[in-house]
Amino acid sequence: MSKVKGLLIRTDGTAEFKTVEDELNTYYTELNCDCIDIVTRFIGDEEFVITCDDEGLLKEPVPSITVFDTDGEPMIVGNVFICRRNGPEMASISDEDVKLLRKNIAILVVNGQCKMVFVCGYRSAHP
Repeated sequence: MSKVKGLLIRTDGTAEFKTVEDELNTYYTELNCDCIDIVTRFIGDEEFVITCDDEGLLKEPVPSITVFDTDGEPMIVGNVFICRRNGPEMASISDEDVKLLRKNIAILVVNGQCKMVFVCGYRSAHP
């Protein structure tokens, strides 16, 4: 099984660049969920893959909104893992990607809870 380096952002306000096994059960564990969705979005001018909890809005209480677009609209709730794609496979982020992600993502933590992660230039890769 291959490994993938990406950015793991949790709703408790923590974030880390982490290398994980590229397998379904690993994403369930890391994202603390039972069903994932994988979407492609632009952060800045670069295309990234965001793996997230597909059932985040169905949980009680609803997890913090993790990703907002540049207009302040909520896009994704719950924990997320951001990486690249190489064809149909997940791929690791590069050192340049790390710099881009640090520049474009801010985590607001209030009373120990992640209130939002704002991703500048966030837009759908496929309109």
